[in-house]
Amino acid sequence: MRQGLMACLLVLAAACAAPGGAGAGGGASAAVDTGRAAVQGGELFYEARGQGAPVVLLHAGAQYDHTMWDGQVQALARRHRVIRYDLRGFGRSSRPNGPFSPQADLLRVLEALGVQRASLVGLGMGSGVAINFALQHPDRVDRLVLASLGAPPPNVPRPPGSPDLASPEGRERLRALRMPILLIAGGADSTPGLRHETVVEQEVPGVRRVVVPGVGELVNLERPDDFNRLILDFLAGGRR
Repeated sequence: MRQGLMACLLVLAAACAAPGGAGAGGGASAAVDTGRAAVQGGELFYEARGQGAPVVLLHAGAQYDHTMWDGQVQALARRHRVIRYDLRGFGRSSRPNGPFSPQADLLRVLEALGVQRASLVGLGMGSGVAINFALQHPDRVDRLVLASLGAPPPNVPRPPGSPDLASPEGRERLRALRMPILLIAGGADSTPGLRHETVVEQEVPGVRRVVVPGVGELVNLERPDDFNRLILDFLAGGRR
């Protein structure tokens, strides 16, 4: 009798300690799915984890890749299916071998993962991809988070379907957007004349803009807890 009781206790303890068991913390350690999405002229490395409404994280340019979101994925994956990938020419994705569309690349990632509609979270260059994707495919975007949204330098060609947001065409297309949009800016971001937050705020009805004091362009790296709180609250909000 005593031996049977001890065996039951050992089984119960093992179940609680196992991933996903009663002591696992509500699914925060969800399994990670990695792979490569085929695009014209190459492949894009992606990672997905968690369950719930899909959220795609789009990284900044320069030396960054999908790992710049390391401080966000665990918090977001408690409530959402979190997808992040390396944009073409970055990280573990293919290098460009000719003209390409970042928006078409994002669409292929969504298709490869069977995602019909997602919220997009971008920073810097990633915000540019997100807003232009929303302009091309508004029916596939639930919500938009645009952090440190900037215009590309004048000497960089614009990808297909990426109008100058400050132009008459860009402003007209922005006015047609209806999904909720959150703009996040660093209060110490000193990049002059490159950000397009003001144009989006002027042209899209009901945009919310938040300035995080004391940080520069990389808000998610400098203030991850504040950034995560803003994102989660926004994603949990009702539709306007």
